[in-house]
Amino acid sequence: MLAARPITLRHAGWLLGLADEDARRLLVALTALHDLGKFAPPFQRQATPERWTWPATLEGVEDAPFQPSRHTSDGLLLWQKELRSEFAARIWSGEPRGWLALEQAIFGHHGLPVEPEAPLAAHFSEGAIAAARQCTKLVLDCVLPEPVRAASRNRKRLAIASWWVAGFMTVADWVGSRQEWFEYTAPLENDDDLTRYWSIARERASAALYSAGLGSSRAAPLQPFTALTQKPSPTPTQEWAESVDLSDEPLLAIIEDATGSGKTEAAQMLVHRLMASGRASGAYWAMPTQATANAMYGRQRSAISALFAPDAGPKPSLTLGHGQARVHEGYRSTVIRAADRPVERELGSDGSSGDAAAVACAAFLADDRRAALLADIGVGTVDQALLGVLPSRFNAVRLFALAEKVLVLDEVHAFDAYMSTELKQLLQFHAALGGSAVLLSATLSEPKRRELERAWRGDDLDVGEAAHPLVDSPYPMATLVTRSGADARYSAPVATAWSTRTLPVRLIHSEAHALEGLVQAANAGAAVVWIRNTVDECVRTAALFAAHGLDPLVFHARFAQGDRQRIESEVMRRFGPKSEQADRRGAVLVATQVVEQSLDLDFDAMVSDLAPVDLLIQRAGRLWRHRRVDRPTTNCELVVLSPDPDNEVSQEWPGDLLRHTRYVYPNPGVLWRTAAVLKREGEIAAPARLRALIRDVYDGSDLPSALTERENAAIGEERADAGIADYSVLAPSGGYETGRHWTDDLRARTRLGEEQVAVRLARVESGHLVPWYEDSALPEWHRWLLSEVKLSGRRVAWDAEPSGAWRTSILELRSTWGKFEQRTPVAVMETSGDGQWAGVTRSAKGTSAVTLTYSTARGAGYG
Repeated sequence: MLAARPITLRHAGWLLGLADEDARRLLVALTALHDLGKFAPPFQRQATPERWTWPATLEGVEDAPFQPSRHTSDGLLLWQKELRSEFAARIWSGEPRGWLALEQAIFGHHGLPVEPEAPLAAHFSEGAIAAARQCTKLVLDCVLPEPVRAASRNRKRLAIASWWVAGFMTVADWVGSRQEWFEYTAPLENDDDLTRYWSIARERASAALYSAGLGSSRAAPLQPFTALTQKPSPTPTQEWAESVDLSDEPLLAIIEDATGSGKTEAAQMLVHRLMASGRASGAYWAMPTQATANAMYGRQRSAISALFAPDAGPKPSLTLGHGQARVHEGYRSTVIRAADRPVERELGSDGSSGDAAAVACAAFLADDRRAALLADIGVGTVDQALLGVLPSRFNAVRLFALAEKVLVLDEVHAFDAYMSTELKQLLQFHAALGGSAVLLSATLSEPKRRELERAWRGDDLDVGEAAHPLVDSPYPMATLVTRSGADARYSAPVATAWSTRTLPVRLIHSEAHALEGLVQAANAGAAVVWIRNTVDECVRTAALFAAHGLDPLVFHARFAQGDRQRIESEVMRRFGPKSEQADRRGAVLVATQVVEQSLDLDFDAMVSDLAPVDLLIQRAGRLWRHRRVDRPTTNCELVVLSPDPDNEVSQEWPGDLLRHTRYVYPNPGVLWRTAAVLKREGEIAAPARLRALIRDVYDGSDLPSALTERENAAIGEERADAGIADYSVLAPSGGYETGRHWTDDLRARTRLGEEQVAVRLARVESGHLVPWYEDSALPEWHRWLLSEVKLSGRRVAWDAEPSGAWRTSILELRSTWGKFEQRTPVAVMETSGDGQWAGVTRSAKGTSAVTLTYSTARGAGYG
């Protein structure tokens, strides 16, 4: 890996404070010792007697009274109690305590740190200890004839490096444990010093690396923006990305510009420049939702060829990383491929077989969410990156994989208090491990930007201590921050002509008025959208349009995956950048926040439920987004459904008009100030007034007294959520150590919002249960995944056992699914006519039945 991946080797040297060649020698030696715990008889007993290779001269293992244990913790125990004092100086010169931070990274190579279980005699015989000692000497004589002499043994620096080393060690172990690449080799004659075997192993390793899709693809040479993106000319923000001086340090770029202004292409230019200069091997695009990740995946699939040199080494890999990536229509992993079946075994298990590392390797690479981090270009949800800062299994692999890539995070303004705390810690880790990052936002507040800058530098300053309080700073704005620099560098690109506009805003106070306006616009040929704050309101509004003779398209998160993909494609066809007027004419979309971020959609007329001002600005960015000459109307305005902020305000505001909005946006002060500011301004003037709008809403003090108690409670909840995240996240300087409650990465929570339960919908066909999603060209496992719908954990139980007439059939069916899918609830749906289906599952409390309704046009509901 270190020979084939020059950037990986440079990262190792930088982190360890060593010359590249010394870093290579040290890491090879440490990796060669990582499985010393396998000299323990409990490990040897895992093989059946006929397959034992343990020499009888070293005492029998069958009847020895040793305690069951894991070879990872046994290895650390053996090293600390017996081998460290003898061999540490053979590895690194001088006082060794500074290197202790790396020991967990060496032996805790199955995804989490380990806790040695003393005493040594309970796990090792004298013969086993003697054999391990002899093996250690032979290995070090072979791979490290002279110890590494370090210029610096800074313990904090090595503690930070331990995260990277742990991830590197784990990936190397996975590849080296695959038996199809490293078949068993009997001891060679005349090879007492292991040099002949070492030569064979290195030849196999070179081939295995590329078979695993982990070879290094060569970046394309530097090219201008127009050649990179095929765009006719760059915008001012894109010109900045093409020409700004980039320091040699890990850097953070924050790009703030209007929606539709080309921030993605500006980020792509920075990625290309960092790759072309040898400072990054690729990028990971961390998106807020699955829908936005799907859209970005399509863009990166078209752009990847420009980032890498043609016909130079391995074909670059591109992967999509989220929970439903394997069933995304059109998704293909070009090097690291998805498995055809879900993983059957628990990840990283040290169970009865000796191939645990191989199983973990297959499991990690087979899961698209994780593979996206190891690919040259990965696209996925931000959750996959955030798991790196939580005590979750394989978090160090995530940190290692990201460290040499540019981490691009979109819509960073949209993170709640919990996720914002995780994000700041992720930036600290990424900077400390030598990576670079690009953050994109159209509506980032001043305090949030300053917090992100300080997180990158590792500062602990309070908001009020910021060196440069940027009140009414320019917009658009680009910021560059280095790890060691005291000050950020700010630039103010000129706003693009098409993003400079004054959009009238009109508040209306009745649903009937909103509906009437959109119906009239649709009948006149306009493409219209109503963005509602909840799924239930979305479905109810679609019925209102239908009552007026229109056939609305409904788009929200409560569809089965197969139906959601179909609807997402139809939304892009009708309202996307390539939509034709024939498709748009009179088209109606009723949607939730799924259209708010990163989707390149364009509407002629829009009504939005009241939402925080920054989110309304995002929604408004989908109104007259593209330059069209065939619009059926000349009236461009944002219509917001909201109570009148000047009327008497009760504690229940916004009241019956938006009765469920308070559960989505719990801070009534933000909502009321948004309505008041928009009524006062009567427009969104971009870019001139965007800063002021956001400041007046989030930093303003005006508020009716009836809402004070609720706002204080909401602020308290936000601070509590941030506190939970602050307690949960890891610290770079803490090093890869035990002392935290580590959990499986499939179960760690990156978001505190309402828990979602995946329910699989089934139909009855010839007396058997079959997947809801019908496509005979797809394998059955694929159709079951496309039949999943996410429902509220408050309404539906995730662990309720099936009951009723189909209980036995459901149990038999689930026994054929993967290990982590066998508790998935199944709802057997039966048609009730007119495209409506109904089925039953259990309530969240498990004490009663819940009736589910479903239609391909409206999605799931509760009966």
